[in-house]
Amino acid sequence: MNAPITFKVLKRAAFLALAVLMAAALGGCVSMGMPDEKQEPITADVAEMSANSMNVAVTNYSWYYINANNHVNIMGTVVNQSGAPINGAAIVVMLYDQNGKPFAQGDSYVRPTYIKDGGTGTFEFMAMAKKPKGVTATRLVYSVRPQAAY
Repeated sequence: MNAPITFKVLKRAAFLALAVLMAAALGGCVSMGMPDEKQEPITADVAEMSANSMNVAVTNYSWYYINANNHVNIMGTVVNQSGAPINGAAIVVMLYDQNGKPFAQGDSYVRPTYIKDGGTGTFEFMAMAKKPKGVTATRLVYSVRPQAAY
């Protein structure tokens, strides 16, 4: 009996397909690094809300390095603890190593757009980064703010 395909698996497959299409369009090749350089997602140690953030907690996050384009992919889950629904939010993060040295930063919209009080959402984005060496623990400092109108 086959196991059902989860949304997470489909999302990762779509991301990889997009990377292949972008590389082909640019005339390059796609590589997530050499086989011995493959870095599995690392479950993080600490998520810390900055003082100017809406009351939305990052309950878990992970990241992995993409050697081919010097990016870090960061993904996570948030919980709305504000006492009211949120209709559109963006998250800004800075990722630090175990020595307090920042190695990735970026921002993303939180999905879904509408999150009821106590509800959960997700975020995922790629950020330019130098190759993290010897990272054994991370600290994610984040701020969630209302989504800007365009």
